[in-house]
Amino acid sequence: GEPSYFTKTMPRGGGAGMRGKMSESVSSSSSSLDQDFVQSMSKVTAKAAASNGFKPASRHRQEPATSKPPANPSPAQSPDSAPTGQPKSSSPAKQMTGGWEEVKLDDGRVYYYHRLTRASRWDKPEGAVADAMEQRIQDQERQKQAAVEERRRKREVEKQAKDEEAKARDNLTHSVGEEVKAWAEGKSIHQLLNELDVVFEGAPTPNLLTANSSAPEIKRAYLKAIRFCHPDKIGRDATMKRKLLSQAVFGAVNAAYERRKRVENM
Repeated sequence: GEPSYFTKTMPRGGGAGMRGKMSESVSSSSSSLDQDFVQSMSKVTAKAAASNGFKPASRHRQEPATSKPPANPSPAQSPDSAPTGQPKSSSPAKQMTGGWEEVKLDDGRVYYYHRLTRASRWDKPEGAVADAMEQRIQDQERQKQAAVEERRRKREVEKQAKDEEAKARDNLTHSVGEEVKAWAEGKSIHQLLNELDVVFEGAPTPNLLTANSSAPEIKRAYLKAIRFCHPDKIGRDATMKRKLLSQAVFGAVNAAYERRKRVENM
């Protein structure tokens, strides 16, 4: 075929070298264009930032500032800026009157700490300050003791009331039990049903039952009676004696009915 232009113009054996030189020339040109573009864009960006009030950041790295304590700390600081809580110092605290301690910090500063109130201040508490602090401590102690005494008194009153209530309940339980026992002693179920209103006021009174009453008659009267005197049917506002009577009467009537069932196979 017809040789190409490069084949005609390039000497034999020199194609590789020529291609290498062409590649280096293109690379050098591209690098120069990139640098010109970057410089141009940097100038545009800096100009736009300056027009908006921004300053370009420095290329040099700035070292962070180190925090150092004040060279000459003033001891006459506000009491609010004094250390709080139990002081930390390698030196033992110097005991003072009124519950105060003089504390010397490791850096040489001195402040004053109150053991009871845990208050701390830089200036030495003297005169009116110390007196006011002592008065406040005494007032707080009196209020604390008064509160403790009031709680103790309330506990004693509550305990006494509970003890009296329990004693009264025991006495009433015993008297009600004796009353129902005397009422039910020696009586059959039909007699208890006939006389239920004697011991338990308001109880239904059946038609006069006898020992010869039929089992269905006895059962109907019994069911009607226990529905009335059942402890769960007694209202919450009932007296303690009424509640205790319902329990005792319910037990006595049930026991008599069970005896009748065993005898007559009801």
